Amino acid sequence: SDSSSDSSSDSSESASGGELQDQVAILFVSQMEAQQITINLDCAKAAAAEISDGDAQAIVDAGDEAGADFSDAALAFSERAVECLDIDTLIDQIVEVVGEEFVDGDCLKDALKDLEPSSLVSGDLPAEAEDCFTEE
Repeated sequence: SDSSSDSSSDSSESASGGELQDQVAILFVSQMEAQQITINLDCAKAAAAEISDGDAQAIVDAGDEAGADFSDAALAFSERAVECLDIDTLIDQIVEVVGEEFVDGDCLKDALKDLEPSSLVSGDLPAEAEDCFTEE
């Protein structure tokens, strides 16, 4: 009989990769949540789908180990996964860290609503976002 077909790798109804790739996504999401940053898991799984099994295993094995020697594929994943950030949640984090007296959260949300999340991580804020911060 053909009962093994339901676990085959051609499950096109899902954007995720294999089990290892999903573990990478789950690990990433949990690491971000530990820093109170919300990541869309389905989005992270889709970003992880392109990682090879070998790279995925290496990432899972490294776990929370900071400064682990990650491959280019792992770094590419983290850059793609950044796109899964919830911008509003991230802005709320910024306001919480910086302080409401120094940054206007609503101003920031308005200024960054069309921004790619990866731009936030690189620190390249548009000029209108800079205006949301008050100078000491």
